Parts: sequence; structure tokens; C-alpha cells
Amino acid sequence: EQQVFEDRLVEAVESDHHSVMSLVMLGKNQKEFVFHTSSPQEFIQRLNDMPQEDDPYPIKIHHNPDSSWDYPDDVIADIISNKSEPQR
Repeated sequence: EQQVFEDRLVEAVESDHHSVMSLVMLGKNQKEFVFHTSSPQEFIQRLNDMPQEDDPYPIKIHHNPDSSWDYPDDVIADIISNKSEPQR
């Protein structure tokens, strides 16, 4: 079911380059998809228009402006800096 959701998500928002998946993070029993989009409202509409299963997908949506696309680089830099520090 997860793969079906991911395929539908990508088809709904990336097929015409409306949005671009810029990062996928896994951890704490969650999978976070980060998209850069030209219109958050259109992105939400496309999610609502996606084919659905009987049970709704368990998703949360957050919106943060990032016109310079800094967020993926910031996340990666944070991961690298935490790995270089000694673990306690």
C-alpha cells in the first residue's frame, strides 16, 4: 500500500513538473517527503484529487517557504555534522 501511495503521489504532483520531490527522509517509523512546488494550494488540490484507498492515507502536510531550495542542503549538512561528533 505504501508503494501505491508513493507512485500516486509522484504521478499527481511531478508528472508535469508542477512540483519536485527534493528529499525523502526515513526515521522514527516515519517517511518524510519534501517537495518544492510552484503553488502550495495546487499541490493540496492535486493530493485531494489523487485516487484514494478505502482508508485515508495517514499523512501530515507542512508548508514552509524555501525559494532558494536551502532546506535539503541544510538537512544533509546537519546529518553530516552530527555524524562527525562523538556519540554519547
